[in-house]
Amino acid sequence: MKIVLVSTDRETTPPTYGGAIGTWVFEFAKELAKRGHDVVIIGRPNNKVVYQSFGIEFIPLPGIPEFAKSINLLLRGNLSTVPNTLKLVTVRELLRDADVVQAHYFTTSIALPTVCREALLVQVWHNIPKANIINKVLAQKFDLICGVSRLIAKEIVHRLNVNANKVHVLYDFVDTDKFKPDDKLRETYREKLGLQDCNCTMLYVGRIIPQKGLHHLILAFWILVQKGYRRLKLIIVGPEGHFDRRESDYPTLVRQMIRRLSLEKNVVWLGNVPSEHLLGIYNLADIVVIPTMMEEGGVLLVTLEAMACGKPVVAYKSGAIPEAVEHMKTGIIVPKGSVKHLSEAIEVLMNDQPLRLRLGKIARELCVDRFSIESTVNVALRIYTRGIEEY
Repeated sequence: MKIVLVSTDRETTPPTYGGAIGTWVFEFAKELAKRGHDVVIIGRPNNKVVYQSFGIEFIPLPGIPEFAKSINLLLRGNLSTVPNTLKLVTVRELLRDADVVQAHYFTTSIALPTVCREALLVQVWHNIPKANIINKVLAQKFDLICGVSRLIAKEIVHRLNVNANKVHVLYDFVDTDKFKPDDKLRETYREKLGLQDCNCTMLYVGRIIPQKGLHHLILAFWILVQKGYRRLKLIIVGPEGHFDRRESDYPTLVRQMIRRLSLEKNVVWLGNVPSEHLLGIYNLADIVVIPTMMEEGGVLLVTLEAMACGKPVVAYKSGAIPEAVEHMKTGIIVPKGSVKHLSEAIEVLMNDQPLRLRLGKIARELCVDRFSIESTVNVALRIYTRGIEEY
C-alpha cells in the first residue's frame, strides 16, 4: 500500500525539540515502512534525519497553504497567482498512484481535495476542531476523518456535522520500545543534575505558556515546601511560547514567581532540550505533573511518554487526558484549576512509594496495550482497508 502523510507546516518532521504532530507523523511513517508499505512524508524536513534509512521518501512541503490562497485568488480573477497554482501539477503527479493520502494539519489539508481525487483521503485531527464554515466544508471533502482521542472524534461529529460512520479514533501513541523504565539512565541523569539526595523529584514537560498551567504547579509545589517538605525538586522542561509566537511576559512572570516564593534552590529550569535527552529526563523523575487547562482534546504526548517510562501522572481533568490517566489506577486526576487538589495529589504520591511504583507499572502496561505505535498502526490499516473497499 502506498501511503502519503502530509505533515504540519509549523514544525519539522520529526521536530528537533519536541512537538506532537511532527513526532506523531514520523513515528507512524517508520512503523508503516517497517511493515513493508511504500511511505511518503510531505512536510518540513529535519536535516539531521536520513529518511531513506527508515525506508521513507521525504518531499519538502511545497507551500501547500499558498496553494489554497492561489486557488482562491484565481477563482476571483487574479491571474498573478497562476505560477503558484501551476505547482499543483507537481503535487498531483506525486499523489496520483497513492492508495491513501492522510493530512495532519489544517493548513496542509486545504489543497488536498483539489489536487488528489484518486486516493482515499483521510484527515487526522490532533485537537478539537473549530466549528467554522471552512472546517465544515473541508470535512465533507475527505473520505474519512480521524481524531486522536474519543473526545476529538465525538466533537468532530458534533461540530462539523459529519456522519459518525466516517469518523474513527486513531489514538495518540508512544514508542514503547524507546520510552521505557531505565534505572541506569535514571541514576546517570540524577547525578548530572545533583538529585542524589532529593527525596522526591517532580517533572513538568510542556510549552511555557499560561494555558499549560505551570504557574499552578509552582504554587502547588510551594504549598508542599511550606508544609516542611524540603528535599524536593521540580524540573521544568519545554520551549517558551507557541509555535508561531513567543509569550514574552509569561516565562518572565513564572521566573519572578519562583524567586518571590524563594524556590530557586528547589527548581531546575532546563528549558528546551533536544529530544534525545527526554528518556533520561522522564526516568529521573518520581512524579510527572500535567496541570494543563487546555481543552485540546488529545491525550497529550507527554502523558504517554511519562506513562511508558513507568511514571505515575498527576493531571488536571482536561481534554482527553482521563482516557489515558485512569484515576488511582495509572495516576491521579484532579479538578481542573484546583491548586489545592493538585498539591494534595502530589503529596499522596510523595508519601507512598509503593503506590507510585504500582501506578507507574500499570501505566506502562496500558501504554503497551492501548497507546503503542503498533496498536495505532494496526487500527489505521484496518480503517484504510475498509475505506478503500467502500470509497
